[in-house]
Amino acid sequence: MGVRRGNYKKSNVRKEENYKSSAGDIMYDIIGKNVDSEKAKRVEVKDVRINGPADLKKIKALTCATGEDSFLLRRASKKAKIINPTLVEKFWKDEGLIRAVKENGAIFELPINSIIKSTPREKAKLLRYYKTFLKKCIKLKAGYVFTTRAESRYEIRSEREIIAIANVLGLTYEQAVYALNERWEEILAQ
Repeated sequence: MGVRRGNYKKSNVRKEENYKSSAGDIMYDIIGKNVDSEKAKRVEVKDVRINGPADLKKIKALTCATGEDSFLLRRASKKAKIINPTLVEKFWKDEGLIRAVKENGAIFELPINSIIKSTPREKAKLLRYYKTFLKKCIKLKAGYVFTTRAESRYEIRSEREIIAIANVLGLTYEQAVYALNERWEEILAQ
């Protein structure tokens, strides 16, 4: 017997209501197993896209800043605790951004969902870029964390899956566990 593919009715797929795709949910998804779940649910991390200097005023203490301009992200790292550099062109080469984020006490967020959802050719490029970026972060002792950026609860990855991806990116098991759990706990404590 063959496997029937396609032609699935949308009504058969259960829709997730009230599920927000934000770094706060992502943080809960990753650290929910190791931190008191009530505490983790209360944490809200706001995503702020930095398009110009006026957007820097929107940044609060626990904010994930993202944008295409490396200079603006450097300035944003003074206020934001989490920086997503993946929209910056050639982010994997930008040592100035890595140094600025480290000096300001912020960390980098590396979403793995973009790797998982990409085409094979894009996947190879992203893995190379992330690997180069992580080598520079380790060399310059900058902080980094992995997130899923899940849009539904079915896209949430287990810790084992994220650690396996981190191993592919050149991290040891201990470095991957630190990026997943211990680093998040340090940020929440601040």
